Amino acid sequence: MTRHVLLKIAAVMVSAAAVGVSPAYAQSSTGQITVLYDAFGKTSTMKKDWGFSALIEYGTPDGIVLIVGCSHSTIEKIVEAAKSTLNKPIHLVLGGTHLLPAKDDQISSIALSLRDSWNVRYVAPVHCTGEPAFAILKETFGDRYVYAGLGTTVLLGPKITVKAEAGQPNKKAMDEEDLRSYREAMTRGPLRALLGRDKRLARAQQ
Repeated sequence: MTRHVLLKIAAVMVSAAAVGVSPAYAQSSTGQITVLYDAFGKTSTMKKDWGFSALIEYGTPDGIVLIVGCSHSTIEKIVEAAKSTLNKPIHLVLGGTHLLPAKDDQISSIALSLRDSWNVRYVAPVHCTGEPAFAILKETFGDRYVYAGLGTTVLLGPKITVKAEAGQPNKKAMDEEDLRSYREAMTRGPLRALLGRDKRLARAQQ
């Protein structure tokens, strides 16, 4: 996929993303994504709050890397549009899936559709995905679930891997500290009205 095509996808489907090339990436034949803004993760240099953006550096032929800001039109429709427009496999979906308002059975159905019907290879959910959906997507995708907290760099290639900010541990899923900061950010964000809909989220109000 060329950077020109990726930029067109970003302009249409991403609510908050940056596309660029760093000096280090210029020497690489693959690519990477660095999460620049989100409500969870460990970093000493970036702002942690409710929102999402990412720096995309891409050059791998393994398929579409789709970055979504907050999938209000539904993540399934976005994936369908990207795949049908470009006629390439979806290698990675990274971003907010807007599953916070969904019930667990709906989330399970969507997760299975992404994995089995749309053949999404890797998923890295953030932002408005919601705690139940983080857990269900992790269970559904297994080792193809990618942790993408604040400060995380996602390394692109046939196998998606992650690199934490210097001095921070690599993670495979959200831990208690992540969940606490995620809940606290939600109480200040535009989706705070949804907090009472799930007991796991309601704890943020305490």
